[in-house]
Amino acid sequence: MNFFISDNHFNHANIIKYQNRPFKDALEMDRYMIKKWNSVVGINDTVYHMGDFGFKKNAGTFTKVLNGKIILIMGNHDKESQCHGHFHEIHKGLQIEIDGKTVNLKHYPYKPDVGKFDIKFLNRMLDDDGLWLLHGHVHNSAPKFVRKSINCSVELWDYTPIPETEIIKHMQEYPNGL
Repeated sequence: MNFFISDNHFNHANIIKYQNRPFKDALEMDRYMIKKWNSVVGINDTVYHMGDFGFKKNAGTFTKVLNGKIILIMGNHDKESQCHGHFHEIHKGLQIEIDGKTVNLKHYPYKPDVGKFDIKFLNRMLDDDGLWLLHGHVHNSAPKFVRKSINCSVELWDYTPIPETEIIKHMQEYPNGL
């Protein structure tokens, strides 16, 4: 099965304060996210991670204990040199098929879309091409669903990877988006 998630920020203590996460420290946060991840993802599953996986040079520490084959869509906190060798694949963006539909995977939402953005990220955002988009970056400053975009940021999904069946359910219920 395929899963989708974004913005774990493993080992990033300040993200607790920045995003008002309910943890006392990075260790508690990391343990909770690992537990939630491994409770739904099996060893033969694939997880598409829409960026900002970890903080500093720690990707390998976490990919070793997380179930599944992890495909990273790079975010603004991911450095390829620090991620190389720790993920099954690494991309800046990707298109995949979900339920017979082409879907964009990108760290950033469509431009101009929801949330607050620093102008420096506009050149990394896709123009809305009418396809579904799974993204992160905006954390909980934007809702789960906007038009044909699904915000996969961990804060919105109880820090748990989203099963493809949940994505399909939403796409079928709202074929033209919200």
